[in-house]
Amino acid sequence: MQTPEEVKRSAGKPRGSRKALIDGAADATCAAGTMDRNAARTKLLVIGGSFGLREFTQIRYDAQRIRKRLDPSLEAKVNLEKQSVMLEEEYEKMKQVNLDQWKNIRGPRPWEDSKEYQEQQRTRQNKE
Repeated sequence: MQTPEEVKRSAGKPRGSRKALIDGAADATCAAGTMDRNAARTKLLVIGGSFGLREFTQIRYDAQRIRKRLDPSLEAKVNLEKQSVMLEEEYEKMKQVNLDQWKNIRGPRPWEDSKEYQEQQRTRQNKE
């Protein structure tokens, strides 16, 4: 870049002069060098970041794997107890439900007014 004195001196010279061309080439070379350095830094950041991210995610998955590891005999015992208790509870609930008097009632469609439709359903149930 030119200093103010150089700008004043070159003010009378035509723009196509040899000095102006050399100064312009020097500015372009300097800018290209800066661009190369910035590009190298950016590439280093992107590539280094991807490797760093891979390592951190691998640590995360390894930690989860270690935390979930359980003795196989203990794991089988825990799962069987959970399943049997849950199944028995559900079976008791199903015993209490009266399926002989069950009616299939259609719910309102998205374009229908739900309150109006509920009133229609109630009147139909009361008639029966």
